[in-house]
Amino acid sequence: MKFKSFNIKTHLINALADMNYIDCTIVQEKVIPLALKRKNLLVQSATGTGKTHSFLIPVINNLSINKKSVQVLIISPTRELAKQTFDFANEFVKYIPNLEIRLLIGGKDRKKDESLANNQPHILIGTPGRLHDVLKIQNLVKLGDIDTIVLDEADMMMDMGYFQDIHEMIKDLKNDAHIMVFSATYPKKLECDLKRYITDEEIIKIGNGNASHTIKHIAIDRKHVPLNEATYDFIKHFNPYFILIFCSKKSDVIALYNFLNEKNIKVGIIHGDLQTRERKNMMKLIRENHFPVVVCSDMASRGIDLQDVTCVLNYDIPNNIEFYFHRAGRTGRLNKTGECYSFYNVDDIQQIEKLEKLGVCFSWMTLKNHVFDITSKAIKSKKRPKTEEQKKLDKEIKIATSKVKTKKIKPNYKKKVRLAAEKVKKTFRRQKIKENIKKQLMKLNKGE
Repeated sequence: MKFKSFNIKTHLINALADMNYIDCTIVQEKVIPLALKRKNLLVQSATGTGKTHSFLIPVINNLSINKKSVQVLIISPTRELAKQTFDFANEFVKYIPNLEIRLLIGGKDRKKDESLANNQPHILIGTPGRLHDVLKIQNLVKLGDIDTIVLDEADMMMDMGYFQDIHEMIKDLKNDAHIMVFSATYPKKLECDLKRYITDEEIIKIGNGNASHTIKHIAIDRKHVPLNEATYDFIKHFNPYFILIFCSKKSDVIALYNFLNEKNIKVGIIHGDLQTRERKNMMKLIRENHFPVVVCSDMASRGIDLQDVTCVLNYDIPNNIEFYFHRAGRTGRLNKTGECYSFYNVDDIQQIEKLEKLGVCFSWMTLKNHVFDITSKAIKSKKRPKTEEQKKLDKEIKIATSKVKTKKIKPNYKKKVRLAAEKVKKTFRRQKIKENIKKQLMKLNKGE
């Protein structure tokens, strides 16, 4: 289907054609007609399917350009994704006279925000924390005047603990405000949260929201080869044109980046703790093809539009299964083919089995003596019975984490739960060390 088939304004059709947007994707074909009619939407579609333009085109079409006020609010989970959406939206400015769009993200001069009170754009794009500060705390823009709100990558914002800020903004919208929610996955928790303020919604699901048919999934049994060395072997063997390597921990991202640099691999790095200028320069170099290899963290890389990613490598299988699909979705975008490789060992089999139940069809390989061989299937997991000590530890962790959990999701709640569990484990380990030392001393005393 072509964009000119939609009931959108002529100057917008001409702008799309000039930018070489002629044929729409499936998600755009489903979303745009309903969004033009201001239908509330819950849209689940894999990353790389064209979701951003599926909401930008109708909201720009429905704007009252002569009305100088914020009419559309677009909320994105990360600075990179918000900037990317802003860049896409800003392409239309030269074709539509007087269209004004503003970006609000961390790392920018907050004093400039004050100008919003007297000089309001038509569209405001930003991250939850910054928007909450401007709209709720400083009250520079009246939420009750906004016509449309878009939540982009909603599942990620829920994982990051931003929904309390989002709730506080949405409750102040006008009763007939147009709400659109876009998400790569649609977990039950997200569904329950959205039901609090979305009514008469249309639900659109493209595919199963998980495994894309354009991506081939390969699991590699690394046979306990150290992960950094296994990654180096992978790069030397497959020589990928452009690969993203995902690590769950920032410390692993940095360690792998340094290791590959020492091996004279041209490698870029993306993680959440890079300074704004560093991230901006790094993204510029990556987009200019300076690095065939980029090491990433999950949060920093979600939603970033990098073209021609030929494959993804999971340095580890993420504990949060949904992150697997977000990682895999960086390749095979817009109906191009891609490959998602994952290192695993016997400890990861249960996660692999969960992915298979969610529709991932794996091919299998093994790594041994720097050689990658194709195999028929994975090793089977062996469930070990829990010892009495492990049962005791599990019970203490459950008690400790229950004390920090709350009914309302607050920012960093997952971190607090994790830290509470780690504190119990640390105490447990120290106690075991003390007991072992005591036993050794008793043995020595008996020997004397």
